[in-house]
Amino acid sequence: MKSLNKKLTKRDIVGTQYIHTFQSLVDGSIFVQVISEKEYKDLGKQGAGQPQKEGYIWLHSSDYPKVNTPSGFLGENEYMIIEGDAVIKIDSPDPLETVELKKENIVNDTITETGVVDINKAFKNKILWQ
Repeated sequence: MKSLNKKLTKRDIVGTQYIHTFQSLVDGSIFVQVISEKEYKDLGKQGAGQPQKEGYIWLHSSDYPKVNTPSGFLGENEYMIIEGDAVIKIDSPDPLETVELKKENIVNDTITETGVVDINKAFKNKILWQ
């Protein structure tokens, strides 16, 4: 398979982190707040309300893979392998927006031509990778 010149950095999963995800009521931007495992589990208790952040609406809370970066999240042009798939952080205002490819579509930390086609299809043919 031919590869394209978009070089990626592979990150290792080092654990799990728990997050609240909020959206700004002003500009629609996404804000991610890391929380403790206890706070996350307490959300399931009867009477637990929705997380609050002034000026934002709560979207969801979840567990998320923690990778070997200072923030614990993937940065642009970084990827991790989860259950045979490559999860790649794309250039997006959403700090958690990723795209999944079969791991064979990354060769020597570079996305193959087939992988680029698959990414572009996933985003309704908006050209994200060239």
